[in-house]
Amino acid sequence: MTVPATYLALQRLARPLRMRALLGWAALALGGGALLLGAAAWIVGLGWTDAPYWVLVAWGAVLVVGAAAAWLGWSASARLSAGGVAGSLEEIGA
Repeated sequence: MTVPATYLALQRLARPLRMRALLGWAALALGGGALLLGAAAWIVGLGWTDAPYWVLVAWGAVLVVGAAAAWLGWSASARLSAGGVAGSLEEIGA
């Protein structure tokens, strides 16, 4: 195989992996945000707090979880590039 053909084959191999990883990180961010908002609603519903700032705290926590998931997903996506996949294949001897 030539170098461009190998590179294209690795890109074709890595594309579905990147898409699944992206969907996984997005699901993690969405689930974490929903969990935090639900927990905040339960805390207020149980009467543990009645201060109005809980809304800002809850949405701030959702933003932090979303930003953390985006950063972790971005840093993990480097391993799913054509070069990352090639390195992994060479490492395992495939």
